[in-house]
Amino acid sequence: MNAVRNEGIGIVKNFTVGCPRDMILDGTYIVQLGGLPDACKVLPGVNTLDLSILSSKNMSDIDLDEFEDSISAFCSAIRAMFPNVSKLAVTGSTHRVQPKDDRLVSMITSQLMNQESSPIPAESSVVKFSQPYSNLQQLHGNLESKDSPFIELARRHAPTLTALTIRTDTPEVTYQICYSSTGDELVYSQLRSLALCPSSPRLHPDAEYTFRKVSHAPFPALCAFDSTGPYPFADGVVFRGNKSTLGKLTAVLTKHNWTALLANSMLTKDRAMSLDVAEYTYLGMHDNQLVLRDVVQTVLHATSTLKGFRFDAFRPIAFEPNWPLLETIGSRMVSFRMGTLECTPEQVISLVKVLPCVRTLEIGCIPTPLLLGSDTRHAGCDGVCRLHVHSGVSAKLAVDVQFMSTHMDYVCSGMGAAEELYIEHYPLSMTLMNLHVGKTSTSYVPSSRLIVLMALLCPKFGDGDFGGQAEFGSLRRRLEETRQANTAQRVLHA
Repeated sequence: MNAVRNEGIGIVKNFTVGCPRDMILDGTYIVQLGGLPDACKVLPGVNTLDLSILSSKNMSDIDLDEFEDSISAFCSAIRAMFPNVSKLAVTGSTHRVQPKDDRLVSMITSQLMNQESSPIPAESSVVKFSQPYSNLQQLHGNLESKDSPFIELARRHAPTLTALTIRTDTPEVTYQICYSSTGDELVYSQLRSLALCPSSPRLHPDAEYTFRKVSHAPFPALCAFDSTGPYPFADGVVFRGNKSTLGKLTAVLTKHNWTALLANSMLTKDRAMSLDVAEYTYLGMHDNQLVLRDVVQTVLHATSTLKGFRFDAFRPIAFEPNWPLLETIGSRMVSFRMGTLECTPEQVISLVKVLPCVRTLEIGCIPTPLLLGSDTRHAGCDGVCRLHVHSGVSAKLAVDVQFMSTHMDYVCSGMGAAEELYIEHYPLSMTLMNLHVGKTSTSYVPSSRLIVLMALLCPKFGDGDFGGQAEFGSLRRRLEETRQANTAQRVLHA
């Protein structure tokens, strides 16, 4: 046993153990378990068990059928030692040299679940039960083909599953989980989370598919749907019958998913309106630059109730000042994340004004004279100078965080031009607390100055992130004195 992790107080609840394949097959692992102190032979407090089946250096082929008794004895010993496991993960070695190790992982997982007639496929299987070794609640695994045992496993536990993750490179067969082997409709009445993702990088983002329709509503209690892989149905079955529960959608917008979910309206306006959170990753099917207006009009609706929106793209998104749709729905959003949306300081300010409740904002940055500054002491810095000689900065910190912590004096010293924006817009937002700004390819200076500018304009964000920074405090006091003097002068001349 190579690792024990105690996450309780005096009781081991999570247990991780490495099991060499050869020792399982020749029975020596059970012998070792028998030699443990009596206090360690049964661990009833463990509810999460992680078994890692370690590969052998022996390259010779083996016939696992010849070792059925040894495998069964190993599984019986594990069940006896950990009688109250409700979450089980069985994984193969990352340095696998014996191809049959995958089958061994499947056989062990199946026997621990008393599923001898339906082995679980995958080099990595994760399952969770509501009661020890029964009433399957969570299932994560590979769907390899139309004959995959994973399908039968999902079918068998359809009434009790609450989370289902399907990794597959054959999405065309996913619909089979919606029907029994005799063709009867199945309903996953407890399923709250459904995730569909590729099991390898082989799926091309521009691939096209022909999928089957599903006539009923198999997921009536679904709360979150994640389509990292191709949406595997010919209709909007995932969104059927769960309008009151489905609140989060995550999708990679490949050519297929863009067409299926948006162009063909499988995600109908009515369903999109009821989402709380929508997160998209756009892989890009066109050479031209994306435009914010087009993105908003395509994936948002004027009557949407969205509170969180994220749109990631591998190409810049151009900011356009005229987007009344976002002005309509922005009043409800608390999180707005578009990391490649290229913004000047003035554009960020206009964006925050149409998001009066926003707490988390993520945008990109266009270097402007205000952000580049006039101080040339760090010309050529490119955001990485002197980082390696600051021994007080943890290596675990991101480079941009290191830059802010070691260059705050430089960042604040070049922001004299922020005075006009501060006078005009302070306080810009009383809700913004988290700001993420994409770095340019040449320098951390513009993005750092944009962060400082927003911290000056948004008190909660500024106090939370920079309240203890002397340089920031000095700059804010100077700008505030100027703003108050300007206000007093305007009152005097009113």
